[in-house]
Amino acid sequence: MNFGQIIKRSWQLICKYRFLWWLGILALFTESGFASLPNLNLYGFGNAFSQPEQPSNFTPSDASHILGASTQNFWSNYAILILLGTVLILILVIVILYLSYCAKAGLILAVENYETENKPFNFKIAFCKGKLFFWRLFGLNLLIGLFLFLTFLVLASPVVIALVISRALPVLALVVGYGILAAIFSIVLVVYLTIALKLAERIIVLENKRVSAAIEQARHLVRIQLGNSLLAWLINLGIALGYVFGLSIALLFVGGILLGLGLIIYFIAKIWAAAIFAGIAVIALAMALLFVNGIFTAFISSYWTLSYKALQKLAK
Repeated sequence: MNFGQIIKRSWQLICKYRFLWWLGILALFTESGFASLPNLNLYGFGNAFSQPEQPSNFTPSDASHILGASTQNFWSNYAILILLGTVLILILVIVILYLSYCAKAGLILAVENYETENKPFNFKIAFCKGKLFFWRLFGLNLLIGLFLFLTFLVLASPVVIALVISRALPVLALVVGYGILAAIFSIVLVVYLTIALKLAERIIVLENKRVSAAIEQARHLVRIQLGNSLLAWLINLGIALGYVFGLSIALLFVGGILLGLGLIIYFIAKIWAAAIFAGIAVIALAMALLFVNGIFTAFISSYWTLSYKALQKLAK
């Protein structure tokens, strides 16, 4: 596979057809891979227990009555607001997922069009055609995400059980050894599923296959083209790391300039002017990041579409 030509062609496509940028902005919400569970910070409460205990007639039954009354009052006062907020968040998530998966399919179809038929194509055509694949792309990503979650849960279970049963040194040594092997297996599995997911998405969109058929075809393609598939992923990783490094340098540079301007405004016009400037700067920077990341998403999507076509050609 000529990966240099694939990268060059991907860059040419996003430079020539600017509507791909806007599709990329929408697609980036589902193009970032598997989401991680948030870390819960359960520390920082030590000061609450640092004072010596004082004599009190307060009993556990009093606590239960007070907590029960407080909880009941809270729910009676805010239940409607909480329910409304939950529904609004759920609707927003569904809308974002819908727009993102439709745009993702549209990106794939646009690249395929310019590589084969070269018919007139634009944002509206791409997005409308992408609507046909929303449920299948959503189902594919959900299925693989659930599989990964359950796999990690199964891998973590022996560690938790062993630590609950015993903290002896031999047990800890076994846990560490098992943890290393489980981590290696997890990395290999994530890489394999990431490649298979990228290919399966394109099989669904370009060949109009069902989710199960797309997964099976993607597995077969990875198996017979393992070297090229892995190399495609490694190149993607290298490009992404280079992009993150370059973006970080740019953010430090721009952030330094904005900080300097903010300090100048603060010394000249005091805190309110500086606060207004900071708000405008943060919004402008966020919009710029969204735009740049959208262009990068369009490039990576084009790269994987062209890589898939090359892998398919080699597999025949």
